[in-house]
Amino acid sequence: RAAAMRREVEANRERMRLKAERQEQERQKREAKQSAEAEKKRQEQKEYIESQERKFQEMRDQQLKKQQQEEELKRKAQLKAQHANAAFAPLRAKAGQPKAGSVGAWAAKAQAAQKGQYMRQRKKEELERQAAEVLANIAAATGSKPAAAQRGAETPPPAGEDEGEEAPP
Repeated sequence: RAAAMRREVEANRERMRLKAERQEQERQKREAKQSAEAEKKRQEQKEYIESQERKFQEMRDQQLKKQQQEEELKRKAQLKAQHANAAFAPLRAKAGQPKAGSVGAWAAKAQAAQKGQYMRQRKKEELERQAAEVLANIAAATGSKPAAAQRGAETPPPAGEDEGEEAPP
């Protein structure tokens, strides 16, 4: 009877050992699976962060490129605005007009002053129109509203567009 009990005890020990080994193997499999999943998740997170950084860098590069283009447009507009236009240069005295000391000189001077003022006003309006056009193009390129639209229509319309106001001959 003792031998049977000893065999049964040893069989129980063997079953317990096998059961412990199976549990240990299952635990190792779970841990391996969890570590593999965690590694996969870390890798995906790393790839996501890298892709976000690339997108951010690309956006920064595009913004820098747009900013450089805007600066180039502004510089060109300023150079164009500074360029002297012969049509707005002071007029020379014409042979048919009376000289400064003669009797009709005051009328010629008044007319010349009006014409000069009109030309200056026209040039100013043209430059403002070009500046507004450049700002609108820049705003369209960047997707933001131009500064004039944000302030509201504070500036009066050009003189040639007002009702009841006529340009001098």
